[in-house]
Amino acid sequence: MKSFRNLVEAKMSRQHFQLIADVIASLEISTAIKKTIGEKFADVLADTNPGFKRDYFIKATRDAKGATDRIMKMVGEKWKHLERLLR
Repeated sequence: MKSFRNLVEAKMSRQHFQLIADVIASLEISTAIKKTIGEKFADVLADTNPGFKRDYFIKATRDAKGATDRIMKMVGEKWKHLERLLR
């Protein structure tokens, strides 16, 4: 069995942050609740990557325009990649 001591924990990237922000933006809930959710996520995501930009993330959680399209594009790209790997 391989040792896991040498593995480095992967950091979340801008793409991960954007996907989370898009999901929050696409929720059909009140603006106040959406703001609270975005701030709570920002609090914990800041610890995952020193380059995390809290203000940019919070702003992105308010941008519902195009959020669903960005989500579907990202999921679609990942799905195509998975299909290629399984062939």
